[in-house]
Amino acid sequence: MTTTPVLNHVALSVDKELLDGPKRDLLKDFLTSVFGWEEIPQLTNDGKRLVFRLYRRGQFLYLISGDPPSKLNTPDHFGIEVHDKETLDRMIAKAKEFKETKDSSVEITDIEVNTESPDLRLWNAYVRYLMPMMIEVQYFEDKS
Repeated sequence: MTTTPVLNHVALSVDKELLDGPKRDLLKDFLTSVFGWEEIPQLTNDGKRLVFRLYRRGQFLYLISGDPPSKLNTPDHFGIEVHDKETLDRMIAKAKEFKETKDSSVEITDIEVNTESPDLRLWNAYVRYLMPMMIEVQYFEDKS
């Protein structure tokens, strides 16, 4: 049993229209197809709350109706770490495909090497869709 605390959830206030109807369906499609997150229907309350499980039990994204909704600056984000470059490439490719086929408003930065040292290289890219906060996808390449 680990005694180290872990990140449990991120909660964002969003416009109510994002939590019901066509926009909610698009957001669910995007977060499921790009990141593999699952909606938790038992915690969802139409027009008020939409909750996603982020890969494992105990990690969630809560989107909650807010008046006014969160307004964040471009660098504001939360990050996920993937364990190989291929997963990073695949997620960004899926985001680009969604942008091309379903909604051109998806924002995506190119994958780049953000930090490089003799023993570590950090690859990353940012994605935003309908939410006030970007999602950073990172891969730490251990070169040692």
